[in-house]
Amino acid sequence: MTDVKDSIKKLRKMRDALCSQHGAWKDAFSARDRVIQDLQEIYSICNDKGSRKKQIEKKILDMFDYLQVEPVPESESQADSK
Repeated sequence: MTDVKDSIKKLRKMRDALCSQHGAWKDAFSARDRVIQDLQEIYSICNDKGSRKKQIEKKILDMFDYLQVEPVPESESQADSK
């Protein structure tokens, strides 16, 4: 009987830990959905013959902003690849 009580206590502890992370998971899935939506928009922009590079650049910079990522300047990214 003690094994069952211990198992139930462990399960409750695991459930509490998972429930406490619900907000983080919700935020992560929301960010994922937004990234997918933005990538689809960028793809559409790329397929549009009248689109300009600036439109794509703006969309990508918006993505960096909401993901809280600093874009790496081109000169730094080229130095890293050498």
